Amino acid sequence: MLDSNFWKKLEKKFRSVEDCARVHFNWTDLPGSGDLEMWDCALLGTASLTARLRFETLARRAGTKTDPHCLNSLWAWLSLLKRNGRKDLVKYGREPGHGQIQCVCAVSADYCLVLEARAIEAERRAKIEEHEEHIEELNHPPKQETTGGQIRRLRDECRWTIEELAEAMKIDERTIRRHEADEVNPYARTLRTYERIISKRLERKIVISKMP
Repeated sequence: MLDSNFWKKLEKKFRSVEDCARVHFNWTDLPGSGDLEMWDCALLGTASLTARLRFETLARRAGTKTDPHCLNSLWAWLSLLKRNGRKDLVKYGREPGHGQIQCVCAVSADYCLVLEARAIEAERRAKIEEHEEHIEELNHPPKQETTGGQIRRLRDECRWTIEELAEAMKIDERTIRRHEADEVNPYARTLRTYERIISKRLERKIVISKMP
């Protein structure tokens, strides 16, 4: 929903519909259904069927954008207009549960401007947050993982116990524990064995960095 370019383009398309001022939609509230309504189009005077079809196509795009999981994207958009559209063109009938959105293309275009403004503000805030996160990362760089930490993490990824890794490595368990605790650094040849054994287990190339 937060896509300012989408709403900017859609606003222009709604305004470009010919005979748009003659396309209205009537609603009837469904009893006991909360906010659900039934909708039907009212073409005023010489309004063409093409105008209605163009409006409905654009409205379905808008409804899908605002609620991707809605059952009827056209009705979803019209319901939004009923609740949030221009009050001078959203007319409630004399009988409860009935009403009409007049000049529905104009109401849609104006509401697209509202959504565009919200999206611009949300995108601005997102950029600020992204910048602040970047500054935070620069000021507090992540700690480098120790050699022992790498071995422990990879062993967990392999779903091995220390005993199982020791058996695969053909070294004693105490040595594995000391390596993982960074009490001693593995020899270069031992590190290569770790990489070979774990790479085979995970079916991808593993490189363990030897940290000072």
